[in-house]
Amino acid sequence: MSWLLTYNGTTKSFAEWGLSNLRRSRVSQAEDTVSFTAPGLYDAAELFPYGSTITLSYKNDSSGAVAPWFYGRVVQVPRSGSGTEESMDYELAGPWWFLDNLVYQQIWSAGMRPQPYTLAEDEVKLGEETIGETPDEVVYDLIGVYKSRVILGQDPAGDPRSSGEVITDVINYAIASGAPIQLDPEDPIEPDLEIPFDEQQDITCAEAIRRMLRWSPDAVTWFDYSTTPYPTFHCARRSALESLSLALQPSSGSQISNNQISNLQVIPRSDLIVPAVVLKFEQTNTIDGTEYESIVIDKFPLAATGREFAALTATLQLAGFQANYVTQKVVSTLIPLIEDSFWTAHDPTYLTTGTQVSAVIGSSIKSATPYDYELKEGQIQDWMTGKHAREVTYTAQVRTTTFDTDLTTKLKEEIRSVSCTIITTDAVSNTYTQLASLVTGESIPVGLAKALYDSLHPLQYEGSVTLTEEECCSTVATALRAASGFVLNLTGGLTSWETMNALIQKVDEDVDSGRTTISFGPAEQLSPQDLVERLRANRGRGVAFSFIKRTTGESSSGSATVALSGPTPLLNTAGASGQTKLLVVTNNTQKITLDPAQIAALTSAVNELKIRKVSVCDSETGTVRYMLTIASEVFDE
Repeated sequence: MSWLLTYNGTTKSFAEWGLSNLRRSRVSQAEDTVSFTAPGLYDAAELFPYGSTITLSYKNDSSGAVAPWFYGRVVQVPRSGSGTEESMDYELAGPWWFLDNLVYQQIWSAGMRPQPYTLAEDEVKLGEETIGETPDEVVYDLIGVYKSRVILGQDPAGDPRSSGEVITDVINYAIASGAPIQLDPEDPIEPDLEIPFDEQQDITCAEAIRRMLRWSPDAVTWFDYSTTPYPTFHCARRSALESLSLALQPSSGSQISNNQISNLQVIPRSDLIVPAVVLKFEQTNTIDGTEYESIVIDKFPLAATGREFAALTATLQLAGFQANYVTQKVVSTLIPLIEDSFWTAHDPTYLTTGTQVSAVIGSSIKSATPYDYELKEGQIQDWMTGKHAREVTYTAQVRTTTFDTDLTTKLKEEIRSVSCTIITTDAVSNTYTQLASLVTGESIPVGLAKALYDSLHPLQYEGSVTLTEEECCSTVATALRAASGFVLNLTGGLTSWETMNALIQKVDEDVDSGRTTISFGPAEQLSPQDLVERLRANRGRGVAFSFIKRTTGESSSGSATVALSGPTPLLNTAGASGQTKLLVVTNNTQKITLDPAQIAALTSAVNELKIRKVSVCDSETGTVRYMLTIASEVFDE
């Protein structure tokens, strides 16, 4: 097998480049590295300057096939010299370097701009919205801006996003920024937990990924360097990884005789087993300015209490909802048109002049069709669904009686036409409530306790195994040559090792010596080494109080402005003074009746009686004298 290096479009063998001491180290959730040595003067010009992109491949001597082995950039060029030799060592970093050196940003709403609008450098167009109607309509661009304040677990629409979807978005963001990484559409990111929102500021893409994997301590990441044009990023949990089995082949007892295995260490980590996971989701919800505490418990096993020794018990603060309600008190009464009290109540003059309605002769509606109730107090608001109000004018003929100041002596009786205008409604007396504004709270993750339990409860094995071959990963673990995403099992030793499914965290290869060291166990960067470390996964999480602002561009105070709408009760409902249909003047013994209806009964030639001056012959004096009388014009029958 021969090794090839490609730089700046030129491909040469290691021998042709004059290189040696090739080493590669691949680590889950960290930078893969490659190093090699170029002999020569330590103060000579660099063959591969800082930042150069290098591709390493190997060529099968028998078939001649060339396969990619590493892709990275030069990150350091240490120079060394002694009395016997001088050299430059080159250190390369894999694609994770780009994740470590790129701040993750998300798009936040920045409002609307009327067209035409030229986007600023940091702005993106999210869509369009038309306001108004033709010909006065205005088309606006919906503007977004990248911000380094991010809410992990939330998609651009403000909805929850699983941990795997967050990692996918982070990788795609890095790719869009120029990182030489690709994803396999046939192998989606496997951790897919519902997680709490996690608001962070100025974190790198690498840190965003690690924060997601804190919820999946049994997950590993790796790059497949056999793909082109760039390495492919993978991430999977322990249960989804393929198994890599190595045969120890002991000859007697526990002595390892296989000369390909030069070192072995296996430690069962029973101390990391978690007997239970209890998560307490705490929210402070606000209703009309009053705060209410809410706690929802997610646990596994279901019988867990959280008081078990070594149990993972944690309280997670979630953003609560903010709700504001508007209320409207309404007082209404049935409309009793035939009752005397209705008309007396709607003409205050009756209460001050000693006049009372003694009978309602007939009533009618002068305007729109009424509802059954009269609005006495309150207001019918637009938000009162199914409730209506309408102004209606009523008319009626009523018999009224006027009393003297003693309220017992009748002065007159009359039949009058009266009218009043009131607000009618179909709303009965009640206090009506409507939600005026709502800032939704953070949704509570489902199944998170069980997922953590499934990650932390199974026994994990920690250790390392060193293989020495003619070529690294050429005979025993050939699958490791391209990718490190496996769980490790060992045969020929303890029975439990055959199914231990140990997570491979790191693979170190010394190409010149043919030595490969496989390190396995819990992730050092993430996995809980003790209870305190487990709880750290939650302590650094930021409660996402800005998750509404990201999608709307508006700070949510939870307050609401509600415009008043609808009619209010009419305070002065009496119409203009009605016509008197019948007038009776009385002293309780004698009475004078004025009834216009009698005119029509006597003659059709007269429509009106007036006070008139007439001459009369005074029989006592024999002279013409005058008097005033109520009479009609003279007429003929």
